[in-house]
Amino acid sequence: MREDISIELVDILVDTREYSKHQKEVEWLKRQGLTVEVKLIEGADYVLNAVEGKKPLAIECKTPTDFVGSLKESRLIEQLDLLKQLEDDGMDVAIALIGWLGIIEKVTKWNVTAVSRLIDAIVLTWKIPIIPFPNIKWFLAWVIAKAKSLGSQEEKTVRALRARRREMSVEEEAIYMLEGIVGPKTAISLLNHFGNVRNVVNANEEELMKVEGIGKKTAKRLVEVFNTEFCRTPDKIA
Repeated sequence: MREDISIELVDILVDTREYSKHQKEVEWLKRQGLTVEVKLIEGADYVLNAVEGKKPLAIECKTPTDFVGSLKESRLIEQLDLLKQLEDDGMDVAIALIGWLGIIEKVTKWNVTAVSRLIDAIVLTWKIPIIPFPNIKWFLAWVIAKAKSLGSQEEKTVRALRARRREMSVEEEAIYMLEGIVGPKTAISLLNHFGNVRNVVNANEEELMKVEGIGKKTAKRLVEVFNTEFCRTPDKIA
């Protein structure tokens, strides 16, 4: 099933799962003068928005071991197909390969020829560029420069990102349930503190305020949301 995900007037859209893995790096991006929003998206880890006349860029990030691991687990072909769907929707797409490629030969059974042929197929057959970076620092520096090259945030347009919802893990579902109220960063903090969603829902204001990022106003709002009696019928929901 495909759904529209709105890209607001932001420079960078980050997938919630990417944020959960690289929270510090994404928060660092926010401090570099870029407008960053975290949302559940499909087909890419980052989307760099663009002004009218330029194409947004969808980026799927891979470490070398994840790169070959996703092929072994039959995830890579699906991910490539999703990138092509985004390309069909008017985006440029790319895979960011972050880390030393030699680690593949060192810690896996894949040989140089097999990995080279895999890269060959993605670039020449699928027509998806692979951009190598030695580490996350280099990748983030490129993201900043690339995002700025696509225009200023004030000039960027609101776009609808067509995405296919993919199945989430149980932990991702838990984050998703809470992030609509407090955002993904605080949702993760709540779950780390209380252990599961049930304990978060059952917590009182004082207990919630012990979590970093939760003030009195947010704690009160959470308790209100968790305990308000719902009486609308589906046809009355806007």
